[in-house]
Amino acid sequence: MNPINPIHLRCSPTIREAFVSDHPLPRFAVIPDFVQSELIDDALAGCKRAHFETYCGYSMTEDGKDMKSGYREPDESAYYVTIHKRSRTPIPEIARLKDLFRTGETIAALNALTDSGITRMLEPDVLTYWSPASFLERHTDDVPDTHLRLVLSVSLTEGWEPAYGGATLYAWSNLDRRVRLQPRLNTAVLFAPSSTSDHWVEQVSNDAPPLTRFTWTAFFA
Repeated sequence: MNPINPIHLRCSPTIREAFVSDHPLPRFAVIPDFVQSELIDDALAGCKRAHFETYCGYSMTEDGKDMKSGYREPDESAYYVTIHKRSRTPIPEIARLKDLFRTGETIAALNALTDSGITRMLEPDVLTYWSPASFLERHTDDVPDTHLRLVLSVSLTEGWEPAYGGATLYAWSNLDRRVRLQPRLNTAVLFAPSSTSDHWVEQVSNDAPPLTRFTWTAFFA
């Protein structure tokens, strides 16, 4: 089973042309209704049933040279680049999504959509629960020696209001423009990571409803 909505597979030349074009950003695309709906419904239900713990990216020094990440509650002893929640236990519905996206058929479909030349999914994939007060500071996903060619981020968020915060921004550092996205269920972002592919998540409001904003992210080389 190919998890990608067949509507997009039939339009792959058009999507590929948009992905490689310069607008809104080079090698970047936002695609609504990306995954087959029954898989999204199952994934969202699995997220809402899961148990999550606080996960942080942090440094003990202001210069950030000793960056670490792991499960911990934030305190004033560290400098944080992200605070969010993850599940220590695999979520079966997310594991199924991962298995479907790592098949040769789906890899070929992603190449047809992006012309990225990918051959495999990297480990690990990441399921993020953006609970109230969560955030992610500006970064690129460009990790040396990983041969990372494509990032896929799928929103598993429904009923989100702009007042809740938590928008994702994409702003390549060599260009004077940006894309700001509100979380919308089954909207996918695909982009080729580079030293300029900056993106970040604004802080989620303390008034945001719990167990609502989720993102599944997969990485391909």
